Amino acid sequence: MDRAWVALVLSCTCLCLQPAQATPPERPPAVEGECTQAFPLSIGQAPAESLVDPATGKVLCGGVLLPTSLVAYYIELDSWKDVAVVQLEEPTAWEIWGERLQWVAIGASAAILTYAAVSD
Repeated sequence: MDRAWVALVLSCTCLCLQPAQATPPERPPAVEGECTQAFPLSIGQAPAESLVDPATGKVLCGGVLLPTSLVAYYIELDSWKDVAVVQLEEPTAWEIWGERLQWVAIGASAAILTYAAVSD
């Protein structure tokens, strides 16, 4: 019976050796009064009626106005980041040996379980 416990410990160990997967953060829920869509603003053009109340001239929702060049920079930066991450995503020594040790632990636990089942 002691061998079964050893096999269980080895099995749990091999599950712990799996590297963690990165997940992108989720978009937070909209804040009260926040604009739910993007609005283009052009020089000399009136803003959209869904953004500004025509009767009062007051803005109907809140947001941040970003300069077009800054938005373009953020898009380019995001594209560059994806390319840079793809170029840097070579497995590290820890990931390579972690996967190998995981298979060794699985094999060892299977051998111990087989030995425990046969010898009892």
